[in-house]
Amino acid sequence: ETTEHLAVLEGTVTITVDGAEHVLTAGGTVIVPPDSAHSIRNASDRFALVRGRFEPASHMDTYYVQVDRAGGFGGAGVMRMAALATRFGGQQYPGWLPRWMSRAATLAIAPTARLAGVPVDYPPAR
Repeated sequence: ETTEHLAVLEGTVTITVDGAEHVLTAGGTVIVPPDSAHSIRNASDRFALVRGRFEPASHMDTYYVQVDRAGGFGGAGVMRMAALATRFGGQQYPGWLPRWMSRAATLAIAPTARLAGVPVDYPPAR
């Protein structure tokens, strides 16, 4: 399982971990333990930048690149996210749901996504 270390580099964000909200500004950090439901949102109308470090890193970099290429967390859609989550070892999406519920939803949706031909590899845009 992966532990996430999140650091706010710029702006103000709200990071919720297992229901506890943390409003952080530049320099603020939070650790997300394995299997914790969590979410990150910009707490203002200004630019915000958060750096995440994953231990162990595993394949998280590839997962996030593929999510970005698929349209990002807000634009990829449920079918794409479920297909990507199962391709990359059952990543948790959406992060604000309890882990068991997220996994159950992903496992229920992913087979339909594969049958519908939803891709799990998104090459770089040209």
